[in-house]
Amino acid sequence: MKFSKKFLVTIFVYGVIFSLVGCGYASSGTYLEQRKMRVEHYRRTTNFKEDVLRAILEVPREFFVPKNERRFTYEEYPLPIGYGQTITDMWFVTYMTNLLRLKPTDSVLEIGSGSGYQASVLYQITKKVYSIEIIPQLAKQASHRWRELGYHIQGKTGDGYYGWAKYAPYDKIIVTCAADHVPVYLLRQLKPGGILLIPVGNPFARQTLLLIRKKSDGGIKTQRLRSCKFVPFTGKMLEKYKYQRKQEKATREKMLKSWEKHPTNPPLPEAEQKLMKIHEEMLSGRLPFPGSFQYKVKSGDFLYKIANKFHTTVDLIVKMNKLENIPIKPGDKLTLVPDKFSIEVDLSKNLLYLYYEGKFFKVYPIATGTDDKTPVGEFKITDRLKNPVWYSNKGPIPPNSPENLLGSRWLGINAKGIGIHEAINPGEIGKYVTAGCIRMLKKDVDELYMLVVRGTPVKIKK
Repeated sequence: MKFSKKFLVTIFVYGVIFSLVGCGYASSGTYLEQRKMRVEHYRRTTNFKEDVLRAILEVPREFFVPKNERRFTYEEYPLPIGYGQTITDMWFVTYMTNLLRLKPTDSVLEIGSGSGYQASVLYQITKKVYSIEIIPQLAKQASHRWRELGYHIQGKTGDGYYGWAKYAPYDKIIVTCAADHVPVYLLRQLKPGGILLIPVGNPFARQTLLLIRKKSDGGIKTQRLRSCKFVPFTGKMLEKYKYQRKQEKATREKMLKSWEKHPTNPPLPEAEQKLMKIHEEMLSGRLPFPGSFQYKVKSGDFLYKIANKFHTTVDLIVKMNKLENIPIKPGDKLTLVPDKFSIEVDLSKNLLYLYYEGKFFKVYPIATGTDDKTPVGEFKITDRLKNPVWYSNKGPIPPNSPENLLGSRWLGINAKGIGIHEAINPGEIGKYVTAGCIRMLKKDVDELYMLVVRGTPVKIKK
């Protein structure tokens, strides 16, 4: 049977296309080529050890990614793998592996097998790898992938909170899920001189990656490394976290109800301090903030744009999501708190009360005007300035000048020349010494500036 030249060329072209698709190649090149490009980029831009880079190059990451997500395999963000879990982005896997300073003789315990990718990378450096996964379906999938690749990794289904005593002690332990504290079981199963890597913080917000070294005497030395975002530690850890948060929420609500019954009086000092401690936990992201919500960063987003859209501040977004010096990227999830704050200044006590949704949030000591110079009435925040210039009778005084009386922050209200700012002399707090402005300690005015936006109500009363 003879075929025309045109027909044969057509068959050849379609054959090439189908073979490429069938082999799992991405449109921008083969997976191997993409992996090589990433590794070369890390080699040029980081100080990652060569054995770690070789391990990353050796493991076919695409094999651990669901088929419908494989085109994103070598993008630098986590990808869903089902059951509410993710595969950590390639850079962070490389970063954490590098921190472990693995030796071929080390035994390593991983908490949170997930897809099985992180354990596979570890296996390229040491063959003593043990991994626990609490979700049976994921544990089964990970074990299947390891067998397919010929990796003899010991895996099991279980709660990683308790570690894996059977093969303890370990030279290194790596946790790939968010914990609100460091499980004592893991510390007990770590050898003296060993390293534990674990993300600690609010499991539903951002965490801080901790590197913990166990000393020869059993003590520990903790190093805070960087902000990160992992899925929550499940099992016993999550149960304890939810129970504690429920108890704290009940305590807060009970105190606030007591406050609402006597709205003209502040809470009793003991209750006031407990409430403020709880609210500090909220601001740090360790406790859920009432009314907070998750926002997924889109292409073209930047912090000021997000803050403006949702009527909050850049500083608050940074604090609650632990973003100091960490750029945001599409796909990131940020915890946002809409502005529902209001301010009340009690001139008779020289105290500034901050409310959230009309409920007590925090109280600050202040200094106010001599001879009733601080105006009384209802106002709004109209200006927000960092390191403001002070326009005195002598002319403009630049920020950081000893003669600049405004200090680090200025929150102007719609009363001519009146605002809230830092007290350069902390000894003024509690006194009537200003020309009408409200002065606060530096740490207090910095915090207030972080929380309130233009338009925040300000009530000043005698």
